[in-house]
Amino acid sequence: MKISITPLLLTVAIFSAGTAAAAVQIQSFSAATNDRFADNPSFQADAYDWSGVGRAGNGSWVTMISSNVFLGAVHYNPGVGGTVTFYPDNDPSGIPVTATIAQAEPIGSTDLWIGTLTAPLPAGIAVYSFAGENITAGNYSSSSLASELSYMSGVSPTTSGYGSSPLTNQAVGTNLIEAFTAGQVVGGSTGDALRLVDNRSGDFGYSVTGFEAALQVGDSGSPLMTVDGGQLSVAGIAWAIGTTTVINNLVPATRDVAIYSYTGSSATPIQAYIDAHAVPEPSAAALALGVLTLTFRRRRVSA
Repeated sequence: MKISITPLLLTVAIFSAGTAAAAVQIQSFSAATNDRFADNPSFQADAYDWSGVGRAGNGSWVTMISSNVFLGAVHYNPGVGGTVTFYPDNDPSGIPVTATIAQAEPIGSTDLWIGTLTAPLPAGIAVYSFAGENITAGNYSSSSLASELSYMSGVSPTTSGYGSSPLTNQAVGTNLIEAFTAGQVVGGSTGDALRLVDNRSGDFGYSVTGFEAALQVGDSGSPLMTVDGGQLSVAGIAWAIGTTTVINNLVPATRDVAIYSYTGSSATPIQAYIDAHAVPEPSAAALALGVLTLTFRRRRVSA
């Protein structure tokens, strides 16, 4: 499958200068079934907790992989010192949690951006596992991610109400992971990538999901989610878009391709970063001291 690749965003500067984000393309889209913040029981991904997917005021995305460590995209992110907003549920009128980016850095030469918040998020915000399988061009077809159903987040086509704010502008479509590329090069970054084709009925050799999706400008940094043990797990971070030619009912047709940085190829440095920035648990001695102090104070007050 030959793919002609273009970046999701040419540069952050161009986007900041006024390039408008385009809505993610989702087949059979409706606000009720695809918009997270329509807060409708018909939401097709309602069985899963999306609270750990946050957005910044500039529209960029981060996804939590520990209470204080996140993943995003190098070429489109909130920046160190930027703020990111999370919602404990899918209610846009709920009380959000706003956090500040303390530090961040690229993972090697990839487009994966990893960093920490100035303080850990409360327990009500989800933390996701991430894919760690060693996939190569040779073993992809036998890997657990080959043809795996996945959820793709993007900018919603809804333009009023909750959809007018970048913070609550989140639509979710589906797709199958259809290919793996080792050493993909896009926009100055190099890394292993997962590819998902936005297919149509009749495309030879491809399956079509109920809400087949294609990324657009503004979706960079959003997560590619699979389901592991009944919970969402990050398989990739949106990096680029491209096109490919398929055969549809014996006629060549062009299809959009979403390119995601594969987290599994960076699993070791990701876990090392989480370990290096672990939030310390209160020690038994500190807890005991707290109890003694509280007891002492209570006795003084009661005296």
